[in-house]
Amino acid sequence: MIIVEIPRRARKCARDESPFHAGTPYFSRLIPLKEGRYEREDFCEACWKEESPSPGSISWKGEVPKKTAKDKREDKIEGWFELLEQLLESTEEQSQKQAYLLALFLKRKRALAERGMLEGNHLFEVIETEEAILVPKVKLTRDDLPLQELLAQKL
Repeated sequence: MIIVEIPRRARKCARDESPFHAGTPYFSRLIPLKEGRYEREDFCEACWKEESPSPGSISWKGEVPKKTAKDKREDKIEGWFELLEQLLESTEEQSQKQAYLLALFLKRKRALAERGMLEGNHLFEVIETEEAILVPKVKLTRDDLPLQELLAQKL
């Protein structure tokens, strides 16, 4: 018996990068790599019609599952990560402080894990993807309490 580890479905089409939505069909293809490993490509229906089959590949059709309560929680967390990215892109001190507070919030929700300090920044790891995120080290004071309320409104 051969055991093959199939990578998870992507969130976007490999060709036009359109997101997959609940209940819509998608097409997946596994392309053999070296050492018995496979690369997975996922396509929307329109792009799949334009694709030509790869030699030695395996393909199938699937449907994006409808969302459950757990999925809705994941959507919230995704939104929080998007907000974190926006805050980290800003150079304003207030945004940097909010980014740190949001990172601590995501740590409490067990979506992030703090891994230490790197070059004067807090090093966090996204639990699900193992992606590293650097959050600037900031000094919070009692005067920054309104920032927490402002951040709560954004969430």
